[in-house]
Amino acid sequence: MIRSTPHRHGFTLIELLVAMSIAILLAALAVGVVYSTGAVGSQRVVAAADKVSGWLMVAKQRAIRDGNVQGVRFFLNGDRCSEAQYIEKPAQPFVPNPGQNPNGARIILVYVDSNGNSIIEAGEKQAYYYPGVGGPPTTIFSDGTVNTGDLLMLSEFGTSYRLDGVDPADTTINFAGSGITVRRLQLGDYPKLGVGHSPAAGEATHSLYGFAFQLQPRLLFGEPILQLGENAVIDYRTTPAVTTLGVNASGGSFDVLFTPSGQVYAPATQSIIALWIRDPNKTADPFDFNNAGEQVLVVVYPKTGMISTSLVYPDINNAHKYAREGINAGL
Repeated sequence: MIRSTPHRHGFTLIELLVAMSIAILLAALAVGVVYSTGAVGSQRVVAAADKVSGWLMVAKQRAIRDGNVQGVRFFLNGDRCSEAQYIEKPAQPFVPNPGQNPNGARIILVYVDSNGNSIIEAGEKQAYYYPGVGGPPTTIFSDGTVNTGDLLMLSEFGTSYRLDGVDPADTTINFAGSGITVRRLQLGDYPKLGVGHSPAAGEATHSLYGFAFQLQPRLLFGEPILQLGENAVIDYRTTPAVTTLGVNASGGSFDVLFTPSGQVYAPATQSIIALWIRDPNKTADPFDFNNAGEQVLVVVYPKTGMISTSLVYPDINNAHKYAREGINAGL
């Protein structure tokens, strides 16, 4: 009787061990090549650029969806940024006295000299918020309703004044023969009292009932802090040459906002907004291109709201050339 030899399926233990050894050796070689060429650092920068592009795209889509100005606030630590948060601009101004009730909330302008004597258009100018009868209390400045940086709109003067600060506590002033409780506002500029602005009760004071606060962008409630990661930053350095373009930092942050049409909100300071992303572990000079590692620009075009990525052009005098020409890095 002839017996057939059964066919063997699978691998022996020795064969498996040999195959695994070869795979481990190849993987070790691959890791060595990746680290020796800096590919890991490169991928981290590219991944960070993808994150920032995604944040901006989400803000843009929210602005279009909700019909309201929305964007991203980038927080600076010195000249670097690694954190951000979504923000929105309140659609309507905050009007403490919508009916302009003479007994309601008002703004009181007081012009005094260094000795406390009331005079017009000279000396120290002061502005006060008085809630009047039934108006919002002065706590609107401590509960976050109105913040530093918001604008005080005065219809009588046809312009707005930046709110640079608010006194931490109420004070009492003499107005029209009575002591009233008010909160002093620190304005970036003060309106001038001219013809038609009569002082009240013989003093250089003036009441305004037609006013509102134009609220600036606020952090979206409940939104988490957006993290760029430990091995990538947005470089906001302004010397020796500009890196990030088209945004102005104020109070340790800068904003990129979109309108409901998808365009960038407010005039841009440059033809593009370019956020310069690089590896902070590399050379401190981002223009030392041989040693700075991967560098990527996240570019926003204000007129269209288009968001893309671009490589840094290796010329210190024209580093944003690719971005200005609309050449996408394809990352």
